[in-house]
Amino acid sequence: MSGRLLIMSCSQAKVATLRDRLPARDLYDGPGWRCYRAWRRRKPVGAALLPVLVLSAEHGLIEARELVEPYDRRLDAARADELAACERSRALLAEALAGDPELFLFGGRAYAELLGRLMPGTYVWLASCDQRSRGIGDQLRALREWLDGRIW
Repeated sequence: MSGRLLIMSCSQAKVATLRDRLPARDLYDGPGWRCYRAWRRRKPVGAALLPVLVLSAEHGLIEARELVEPYDRRLDAARADELAACERSRALLAEALAGDPELFLFGGRAYAELLGRLMPGTYVWLASCDQRSRGIGDQLRALREWLDGRIW
């Protein structure tokens, strides 16, 4: 295993902006994204080295630095079927997993299932589906600990 990879699901909450597009990592404003941005401010060197992808209900799998417009779309079953067939997302995930990184997905069950469909056989360290995760507080703690390099 070499390196680490963080995949964050999109969030319904988005920052208010007058700009048409923002980097995905700055647009989403759910609790996980606020936690991630706080870590980026505390650990700028580590943040610069950590690859981060976004599993978006609108765009599929994208890089966190990719510019996106605000949108309102949920990941329902029909949309998951469409995104599971997205070759761009499959290629990006295959490239990101090439070095067999430690993977952490911060997202709900629907996003974990979609990730599994994009790359069958992928092992996912999943905060939201772990038996120890009972709510968003546990999920955020797991994300913080993973970002800080601590085993949880």
